[in-house]
Amino acid sequence: MMKKTAISLACAAVATIGISSTAMAGGWETDRAGGFNSVYTYTPDDVSPVGNGRSLMIVLHGCTQPINNYKTANLDKVAEEWGMVVAVPDAANKQGFSCWGYWTGSKSRSAGDYKNVINLAKEYIDDASKDIDPNQVYVAGLSSGGAFAMTVGCLAPDIFAGMGLDAAPSAGTSSSGAMGPKESSVSQTAQRCKSYAGSYASEFDTQITNTAYGTSDSTVNTGYGLQNASAMASIYGVSKLSGTNSIEGRAKETLWDGPDGTNQVSMLELSGVSHAWPGGSGARGSYIDGSNINYGMYLAEYFANNNLRVDRVVDEYAPVVSGLEVTPSEDGTSVTVEATVEAAADTTLTAVTVIINDEEYDSPLDGYVSIEADITGDNHKVEIIADSVDAEGSPHQTSKKKSFSTKEDTGIGTGTGTGSLPG
Repeated sequence: MMKKTAISLACAAVATIGISSTAMAGGWETDRAGGFNSVYTYTPDDVSPVGNGRSLMIVLHGCTQPINNYKTANLDKVAEEWGMVVAVPDAANKQGFSCWGYWTGSKSRSAGDYKNVINLAKEYIDDASKDIDPNQVYVAGLSSGGAFAMTVGCLAPDIFAGMGLDAAPSAGTSSSGAMGPKESSVSQTAQRCKSYAGSYASEFDTQITNTAYGTSDSTVNTGYGLQNASAMASIYGVSKLSGTNSIEGRAKETLWDGPDGTNQVSMLELSGVSHAWPGGSGARGSYIDGSNINYGMYLAEYFANNNLRVDRVVDEYAPVVSGLEVTPSEDGTSVTVEATVEAAADTTLTAVTVIINDEEYDSPLDGYVSIEADITGDNHKVEIIADSVDAEGSPHQTSKKKSFSTKEDTGIGTGTGTGSLPG
């Protein structure tokens, strides 16, 4: 049961015109912060829909990838829609192929670019003009940047409430392990991560993680996606849920459970995507994919909906919708929606509405939903809305949503990546 919700070695020159430490709302700026000489930062006008202030996502580039490519990856749209400051630093201590050196040097909060990423987060949290909620700070990355993001997230789970790991080798693996047979195991990866955290390991209780990989990635072994997700799930102590969700009919989402109805781990299989950061329609640049979903948008929504550190207003009188099951017919022409709806103490259910795509269906108020409906097309959405009133006549409402696809599964990557570029 699911819960819901041509390689170039040339390095592009980084423009240094207009370097400033003052945020300009609603646009990209070039900054020097945290020990990095160049950081592209987008500060939106709005704040996050949860918590207090804006969220922050630090995005780490891949090998041979200029950071200005992320300015054409639709991250500005992510920032504006989710009230999220996006910061893309250029690695200060690059290894071969301009990679982040996740395989070399000391794994320490006070060493090299690990220190710089942590200091970047701290500086931006302390910058009042950015208005960043310290409970909504995330780190993400592609390839070597993803492996580095995982290592930073393991070193500093007290700072980073979530990680987004795209085409990322596991923390602690070698550079050659990115392209050949998968190195390490779930248990070894989990043990490394916990050892990096040291005295901060208790902070894993409220950290969340997404992993992602393209099914056509022939550079980094696709098996790291599941390995990293399973390792973090092991650390968090959460279980994988059965089934998958379709995201826009182009990505397959697997979820693990979490406290209070959250999903503490998620994994995306990105259909047809090679070794790239998916930016959605119109995205462009080396190692930026424009054919699939906007991964940054997915991360922003996943982080906001599942963050375990922000203060949320909970309506204790709202109805409880649980056990949502969506079962399409074998031929994809109909669907059965089932769920349980319970009124909170001292309240009475007044309506239960099931919306399948754009059609509304009323369900009996006996606590059990079972609706069968005809459907057409490949991609569908289901929403259950439960209404109730309390003893004083005040209304309360709960909504539960799920997306699904009846499109034939195109399969997943084989995990046998080959290539000529370190991860």
